[in-house]
Amino acid sequence: MKSTHRSYKVMIYLTKEQASLLGKHSGHCSFAFNRFLNKRKEKYLNEKKT
Repeated sequence: MKSTHRSYKVMIYLTKEQASLLGKHSGHCSFAFNRFLNKRKEKYLNEKKT
């Protein structure tokens, strides 16, 4: 069975308020990801457990 993949390019236009909230949200997400990634790395270095 042959599958076909399609993609679409979509442009969204944000208001200044929406762009600001989206920027804050992505900043919070990356902070949380990096914080827990660092904790996991420290635990592995200290205990050799994942």
